[in-house]
Amino acid sequence: LQPGRFVPILKWRCLCVGLSALSNADILSISKPLPLDPQPEHEALATEISKSQGSVCSALALLHSSGAKAFNKFASNQKPRLSALTAIANELGGKGQGPDEFRIFSDLLLGHLAQQAKENGSLKAASVYETLTQSLRITEGFNLDRKQAALEAMRLATDALKAT
Repeated sequence: LQPGRFVPILKWRCLCVGLSALSNADILSISKPLPLDPQPEHEALATEISKSQGSVCSALALLHSSGAKAFNKFASNQKPRLSALTAIANELGGKGQGPDEFRIFSDLLLGHLAQQAKENGSLKAASVYETLTQSLRITEGFNLDRKQAALEAMRLATDALKAT
């Protein structure tokens, strides 16, 4: 056996089903009639749908995620000061915040960097994306200090986005 590879008999029995992502309009039409408590505002739902990568489940999870709220604070702050970044990092690294919130924040931040690198052809953003992908996964995998990792990730992302 080789690590990271399926046992041949299991691979033979697997069936790959390729599904395309839902459009934002489809996600909105599916999630609107759901009995959500509390019912989200249309604008908030539309914002999270745009980040959900075609998944109803992701869009609904983002609505109530403190990781998504922390990312929104970061993304809406054009020229964040260290104190603002520290406050956001404190939210992610505080008691009661599980690794899922950090993962959601990380995924949104990396997606934002990738989008900026693609749209602006920014090599700096692409380089920071690569660096942060590895760093954030190590932080998560070894259960390192999420607060410090988030602060460093936001600092690097801010520097990269200034260059675009």
